[in-house]
Amino acid sequence: MDISSIMNDTSRPSENSRPNNISVDASVLHDAIDSATIDRLRTVLRAICTENTAAFKLACDHLLVVQGADGDTDTKRKRDERLQRFEICEQCQEEYDVLDNPDDACVWHPGETEPDFEGDFWADHDEDCHGEIDSEWARKEYPEGFVYSCCDAKANEEGCQMDAHKPIINSKKSKTRS
Repeated sequence: MDISSIMNDTSRPSENSRPNNISVDASVLHDAIDSATIDRLRTVLRAICTENTAAFKLACDHLLVVQGADGDTDTKRKRDERLQRFEICEQCQEEYDVLDNPDDACVWHPGETEPDFEGDFWADHDEDCHGEIDSEWARKEYPEGFVYSCCDAKANEEGCQMDAHKPIINSKKSKTRS
């Protein structure tokens, strides 16, 4: 029986009101998960997977896919290679599911953002008083005051390029996948 069945099954008698305790524990656990740092969650997940083979298998089932399951590789070893199911896209910097990546999944701008001094957005902005315009802070706070060099669209507008997501290739992944 899984945890959601236990939490939802109030008809089952159990010692020490176990379903209620599990329900309370689940609620507290969900709060703890929501407030934990990403590093803490990674550490805990690694520890759980190391200590419990069922948890390890479950994590593998959720986070990995078998490469070549469709028969596109010619060796058994290659065919059974496990890869990450979720990647970060090099183009749009968003997480995506490698099993759901059509040709129109990623919309992005290949250019860089630049302050839009031709428009009137920054007309009343005093850098001595309000802060530097050409900064990461201003880009996040006022995307409408910036344009992309590739198409002159505002920084808060949808991308001008469309394609399938492309995974970020980093040296750690390259070494483990080669």
